[in-house]
Amino acid sequence: TMTEHRVVITGLGAVTPLSLDVESTWAAICAGCSGIGPITLFDVSQYDCKIAGEVREFDPALAFKNPRDARRSDRFTQLAVAAAKSALADSGLALPASNPDRIGVIATVDDVEHLRAQGASDIRLDLRREATEARVRILAATAHLLGVPDLRSDR
Repeated sequence: TMTEHRVVITGLGAVTPLSLDVESTWAAICAGCSGIGPITLFDVSQYDCKIAGEVREFDPALAFKNPRDARRSDRFTQLAVAAAKSALADSGLALPASNPDRIGVIATVDDVEHLRAQGASDIRLDLRREATEARVRILAATAHLLGVPDLRSDR
């Protein structure tokens, strides 16, 4: 039998192409705005697709305690840590908590082996493998930011 556990979402955080916070992102969604536009963060002359949902006006240094950590992190980790920091602020929780083992961070991607069993292409599997590696970096950086134990099983 499955044991039911209660989960409480205590705070929300968002760093999106529409805005850098939950309230503004939600207002833009309700207004029917799109975050899609011309790609400006890198040269797209060699690509067919020249539009994307870019997060603009984002300063990663604001999300990290140590500016060096921001410089050492890749962009998707910077974005995830900024959203986690925003969610923590929204929660009103004071960290480090007296019981940090009761605080969790979840990031998900498709399981590569599950996709292979379904006949996914090697390119798709490589992208998923990269996403899994990104998830590991995001979880480690977020645990460090929150000051909670890094409970990854692959350490």
